[in-house]
Amino acid sequence: MHTITHLVIGVILALFFGLNLPLAITFILVSVLIDIDHIIELKIPRRKKLKLDYFFAINKYKKFNYQSPQKALHIFHTFEFIFILSLISFFYSPIFFVAIACLIHLGLDAVGNIWNRNLGNAGGKDWIKYWFLIYYLQKRSIFNKENF
Repeated sequence: MHTITHLVIGVILALFFGLNLPLAITFILVSVLIDIDHIIELKIPRRKKLKLDYFFAINKYKKFNYQSPQKALHIFHTFEFIFILSLISFFYSPIFFVAIACLIHLGLDAVGNIWNRNLGNAGGKDWIKYWFLIYYLQKRSIFNKENF
């Protein structure tokens, strides 16, 4: 979805869960900073330059994000990453809220994908496969070469 949406939902849910200040700040930051894995797309061959306004301008972001399948691996958006965080949370409980923040972010992204790709007829109905690390391991590439 959009960076501002993730920030607002992160704040609302941190308040809803009644998290203490350090945990609330961590939860909110993770809700937004999970998107740091999009930086991999900077290394995409033939990419002219990063358009920072995609992160803040809804219409430009929608066009860029939903016009084709995901461009590259987003490691923090994979179910395997969230699963590992969940396992770690059994040994260190504050990580539980990091995993929940990532899962909520992924859920909001799924809503955006369903709304914009499936219902909005923007294409890319197979978007769910890009959220599995195993998909990239099988391809032996962090890039989705069919996009080039």
